[in-house]
Amino acid sequence: MSGDVGGESSPPSSIETRRLACLLYIVISTKLVTSAPGRRPLVNGSVQPGRRPRANSLRTFFNDGSQPMAASTSPTHPRQSPAQSTDNGSSVSVELSPADLAFHGLIVARHVVSAHALRSPSATGRFWPNLPVVDDYLSPPGCTPSSSLPAAAKLPLGLIYADASRQSRMHQPSTRLNIGIAGAGPAGLATSIALAKLGHRVEVFEKHPTLEPLGAGLLIQPQGLRALGELGVRREFEDVSVPIARLLGTTHRGWRVVDINYEGSPARAVSRAALARVLHTAAQAAGVRFSLGREVESLTVVEGRARAATKTASSDFDLFAIADGATSSLRESTGIAGPSKTYRWGALWGQFWVSAWAHPSLLLQRFRGTSEMMGLLPTEVAGEAVRLSFFWSIRGDRYADWKESDLEAWKRHVLSLWPAAAPVVTQIRRHDDLAFAKYRHTWPRTMGSGPLCVVGDAAHAMSPQLGLGTTLAMEDALALAYAVQQRGVAGAAREYSSKRLRRSQSFQTLSRLLTPCFQAQGQGLWRDVTFATGLRIPGVPWLMKRSLAAPARSHPVGAPMRVSTRPPAEPSGPAPLA
Repeated sequence: MSGDVGGESSPPSSIETRRLACLLYIVISTKLVTSAPGRRPLVNGSVQPGRRPRANSLRTFFNDGSQPMAASTSPTHPRQSPAQSTDNGSSVSVELSPADLAFHGLIVARHVVSAHALRSPSATGRFWPNLPVVDDYLSPPGCTPSSSLPAAAKLPLGLIYADASRQSRMHQPSTRLNIGIAGAGPAGLATSIALAKLGHRVEVFEKHPTLEPLGAGLLIQPQGLRALGELGVRREFEDVSVPIARLLGTTHRGWRVVDINYEGSPARAVSRAALARVLHTAAQAAGVRFSLGREVESLTVVEGRARAATKTASSDFDLFAIADGATSSLRESTGIAGPSKTYRWGALWGQFWVSAWAHPSLLLQRFRGTSEMMGLLPTEVAGEAVRLSFFWSIRGDRYADWKESDLEAWKRHVLSLWPAAAPVVTQIRRHDDLAFAKYRHTWPRTMGSGPLCVVGDAAHAMSPQLGLGTTLAMEDALALAYAVQQRGVAGAAREYSSKRLRRSQSFQTLSRLLTPCFQAQGQGLWRDVTFATGLRIPGVPWLMKRSLAAPARSHPVGAPMRVSTRPPAEPSGPAPLA
């Protein structure tokens, strides 16, 4: 076994922690009970021969674990603690039975089991000096700390103090915070909804004077749909989106190289504009304020708060989320990430209605080598008509040449790869019917520090090979809201980053590794053979689906956000939405 480089000892294992908890419980309960010899359990303040201790203590322990036992007002017993004076001059005697004393030991053991201080000796050292003792923390009403428990029970709370304070904070109502967000894309809008539903005052800054979302169709994976459900907009989202039952990619040879079957848990596709409308409506209903035409030009930390400066003014916030997309400069100026890198390859894209389409629930792709890739994604259905999002892979340095090329010759070349795409390709009459999208890669150093955090593509820009960008943004929004709810403003950014950073980086790494398999100069025979063979190996198709469609949740299962009962803040009025 090698020691830690930093000199800190390794945290004890879960088995060691449980052993310590059990030992502590035995020692405490034994000392407490033996410190009052000859006593029998008390029920409702009186001695009950032959009766077992009350189950109340255990029920209270399992329900909360931090509620002190009620004081007894029974007649004086020889073993009772000294009488205490009340405001009206009467005496109130307090007595703790062995069951109640053991209950205090159980509380100590319970906190030791979950104490975060055990995981970090340095944290324990910070909390150790001048700490209260156990009876100070768990004194019944009407008792002074020194009289509530025998002297043998006065043990320091050094091991449990950090966790006890954390749990008490989680059970208290959160303070209403002022939170700012830069960017009104999917990530910014989802984050504003999640935080506003907790009762916080949220303001979204958008550099454009109107919300005019641009971009091709988006694929939302099943876990993204769950996130939208937790945001409270899934029904509205399903009304404007299309279920995708299968993602199928084939080569010009007819080989299957990508095949993800969403049977039982379909993904859904949507246009960026439709998703923006759904999220924007929900954000306004939650009381989010929109400042359109106001770009945040700089972010600084002043006395523990985030100061956002626009051209005309500056505002201070308890927490500020950077959500201004893959081209964000704020993430770099704040030191959260280094400069983003632009991929050599991008894509031409456009959206077209076709009167009839044979595959309204399939995302279809065609490949010719690694240099030619084409895709058609259904994003909207109206009767038998289907709106398809078209994309064609192209190198960025060749886009200008394409703009000057013979469009009809290019269309014939496209149809040679995929003749069935004629209903879409024939609608392309000018070069300007297609836009060019660049792909960027940003490697975040952290996703939160102090009062600053970053969500969505601003945090983890990557190539679209995995189809996870918007899904991750929805999960980011929930994870940040959960961190604020759990930790408060002081520890929210750090908690959020600890939950999201490694996971986001793992998807970025996978996306970067896959990019040369689909966007590179070459014949791609190695890719075709490898991927086609892999799909025939038992377990590989499941693993492919599992890696995209069912990653780990963004916050603990069974821990939904607590929706605030406060009335929403008054919105600034409807923002124009194109």
